[in-house]
Amino acid sequence: MRAANIVSVLISAFWFALFVMGRDLMHEAYLQKTVNFPSLQQVDYYIICPLLAVALTLLSSWVGNVWGKPIIALVPALVIGFAILPFLLGYTGGM
Repeated sequence: MRAANIVSVLISAFWFALFVMGRDLMHEAYLQKTVNFPSLQQVDYYIICPLLAVALTLLSSWVGNVWGKPIIALVPALVIGFAILPFLLGYTGGM
């Protein structure tokens, strides 16, 4: 159970760091009075998606701990962890 919790915390921390970076990007653009920025899609991508990933990872970890089954915590955490790679392709503007 300990390894599953460590993986969940690391993946949640990385996604939370992406949320903080996205929030700072939005705030800086807002301070520059950029026209039509941020759009709803950008808010979803830079703020909502990382927070949703953190919430799902922590929820699956909590359920795995309550039921005493580390596989319930580990598998969703790994899937959400691998979702970081496609997310970063769009986050940085693609290739």
